[in-house]
Amino acid sequence: MCSKIRNDAPTRRGFSLIELMIVVAIAGILASVAIPVFNQYRLRSRTAEVQVNLNAIMKSQRAFKASSDNFANVTTVEGNTALLSNGVGWNGADCSSSCSKSNSSACNQFSCIGFQAIGRVYYQYYSPHQAATAAAESEFCASAQADLDLDGDRGEYEFQSDEGETGAGVLDCALTACPAGIEAWETMNCSLGAF
Repeated sequence: MCSKIRNDAPTRRGFSLIELMIVVAIAGILASVAIPVFNQYRLRSRTAEVQVNLNAIMKSQRAFKASSDNFANVTTVEGNTALLSNGVGWNGADCSSSCSKSNSSACNQFSCIGFQAIGRVYYQYYSPHQAATAAAESEFCASAQADLDLDGDRGEYEFQSDEGETGAGVLDCALTACPAGIEAWETMNCSLGAF
């Protein structure tokens, strides 16, 4: 006669509390490393907008000067004027009807030079000019600033022209902390480490 052997040891089903706590702790450590790295990556990717838009503003200003003999005096700040961290759509105003070759100072909107940012913008933009005189060439600068991480430190970029070909820009945009005299025809980051 065969007798059945009885196993009184409980069968194990699922994970113990200690195993679950170890998994949660590992996930927490990984998240504490990954989330700040992801946020820095996200902020850096949004600064690519500045390079694209300041380059487009430069080309638009140069085209405007080719037809008007002066750069436009875009003194209206456009783009993300409230410095919202989630960006806004571009809603630039129409160019004034008094904007003309003989009155380039009235050309104070980005639409006057044919610039329109596409998609969401995270920075605000500004591009004043220095009118040509008998003693000086017409010059312009283009600047952008934002506070993407909302820490109170603004990321600031600027581009300065150099029609006199000295190698350095001569016009301070005043929207950013970039001084006049930065390397001309290059987009400069005037606040390293700030977004």
